[in-house]
Amino acid sequence: MTVKITTASKELSTKSIVNPKEQFSFWTDAICNTFFQLSVDRRLDGGFIGSVKNNDLDPFCINRVRSEEHIADLSKTGISKLKNHYFKLHIQNSSIAIARQHGFETILRPGDAMLLDSLYPFQLDFPKNFSSLSVIIPRELLRPMLKDPKAATKRLISNQSPINMAIKHYIHFLLKACTDQIDSDQSRLYLDNLLGLIVAGTSEGKSSAEKIDSENKFSRIKRYINTNLNDPEISPVTVAKQFFISVSYVHKLFKKNHLTFGNYLRTQRLECAAMTLQNKSNDNHTISEVAYHLGFNDLSYFWRLFRKYYGMTPKEYRQRNTKV
Repeated sequence: MTVKITTASKELSTKSIVNPKEQFSFWTDAICNTFFQLSVDRRLDGGFIGSVKNNDLDPFCINRVRSEEHIADLSKTGISKLKNHYFKLHIQNSSIAIARQHGFETILRPGDAMLLDSLYPFQLDFPKNFSSLSVIIPRELLRPMLKDPKAATKRLISNQSPINMAIKHYIHFLLKACTDQIDSDQSRLYLDNLLGLIVAGTSEGKSSAEKIDSENKFSRIKRYINTNLNDPEISPVTVAKQFFISVSYVHKLFKKNHLTFGNYLRTQRLECAAMTLQNKSNDNHTISEVAYHLGFNDLSYFWRLFRKYYGMTPKEYRQRNTKV
């Protein structure tokens, strides 16, 4: 591998654009030029503050970003315009990011890292102001080292992982090499080691990171539902917004656990209603009040569900099971 550490760097900032209405357009151009055909969109209007610092380390480049919320996409159209394909190692420094590729979606928290492949569409969603660091690696360098590139892009390199810390150490050294006179053989060794660490980080535990991340999300979603049973508006859409994930991914998590969102929500509400009805201290609350409080806007629907689930009406259940 030919390695040439250069001192060339480029920094772009929307602060150089006086007119706030033109700042996001400038950012769009800067992102496309710096991050290889990425298109960007945002949720808010008005001025936009963002900066990108690019360091070229032939054949790699390292980019540091500070920006307001936005969504960055590599679409099929963008892929068709690429001259050279690449892997992007994205490291989230502050706030969160939602990475999506190959139908897999995960949240990156501060310090977490993830690999993305420009051969296929991907998206990075930044719902809040953030800072990040990324390493752009020519695909032909890393691809031969990966047994399964698609699997590698589904594996989070957790901030808690020793490999993650080692990766950041080598990136820090390479950034330092941009301003210092570093021996080329030493630089090549660091670049080779960085590639090796990326391979190790994306194959560590064979999908264990993906599994753990999915299980953690599902547990948090269930806790959220259980503490908001009285919200009549709770739905896959509201849950997706709360956790910065897509609605389809919410359904996917429930399906993976042999459940549906609707059935889980109804079961939790019915069980909570039963617990409320059997508590004597709640005798001053009518069955209708209990049902409405738990998000059942249709009383007859609540009675049908309750009877089907418990084999008796809510009134019968209260009479037979009331406890002090």
